[in-house]
Amino acid sequence: MRLLTDRYNVIKIVNPLLTQPSDKCQFYRTDEPQTYARGFKNMQQEMIPHQYATFMCRLIGQFGRTGYFERRRGERLCSPRDIKLIENVLEELGLKNLSFDKYEQKYNWDD
Repeated sequence: MRLLTDRYNVIKIVNPLLTQPSDKCQFYRTDEPQTYARGFKNMQQEMIPHQYATFMCRLIGQFGRTGYFERRRGERLCSPRDIKLIENVLEELGLKNLSFDKYEQKYNWDD
């Protein structure tokens, strides 16, 4: 709660009766900022058409069509879990050195 600012009118909170006071609790989240990514339009320019078609199909299968394009354009942040998934697809295609358009540090309360 102390990390929240005055601008939030509504917040999500876990029922304290369901928590355990340890890092083994299923609701535990670290209070360290995590790296999020915004957009990956530039990746397409570095791929040949066949690679991009495979890349896009695999990620649409994970995120859905709208979710894929929102992440690609940077309208929706890619969480650390999303980043790992995208990097795994890139690795399968032999494209380890591609990077996202922009990176941000945020608290990860949802993954």
